[in-house]
Amino acid sequence: MITKREKLQYVYVFLTDLAALAASVILAWLIVGGIMGQLLPYSVLDWVQALVLLVLAYTVTFFCFDQTENIVKRTRGQEAKLSIKSNLLLLVIYSAFLTLSKAVLLDSRYFLVGVVSFNLFLLPAAHGLLKKLLENPELLREMIAKVGGFPFYKHPKTFYCPKGSFTNS
Repeated sequence: MITKREKLQYVYVFLTDLAALAASVILAWLIVGGIMGQLLPYSVLDWVQALVLLVLAYTVTFFCFDQTENIVKRTRGQEAKLSIKSNLLLLVIYSAFLTLSKAVLLDSRYFLVGVVSFNLFLLPAAHGLLKKLLENPELLREMIAKVGGFPFYKHPKTFYCPKGSFTNS
């Protein structure tokens, strides 16, 4: 049975990884397309197709790894190893999706490699930030209060988070 901490952590890791992937896409688009000029002019529908396939590939990749492991207890070496494994798998799955769907953006292998390369470094950095939030419930409570809390709480300052609740196994 999955515990409440594991469920919450599962959602946090999913959203953090998705945010790192979004940042990787933006960086790849800016650097590969803007600075290097290696992106062909694609239509909006081509971009939508490629990004939907990327999110699908990310979701498949995410579910291939053990998400019951406590992220707070991972070392930097374990994070780096996980980042390499997940990004290689993401590259393979995304390439397969692009090939099977005959996506036009498949012509831009620079974009594909750029997204995965940036994500290789952004993923451990994002996990490091998430670890700091999970290790410090006060910081998490402050963050929730600053963004207005959860919509189902009337008073976000009364949000109860026992000290060390995310670090307990």
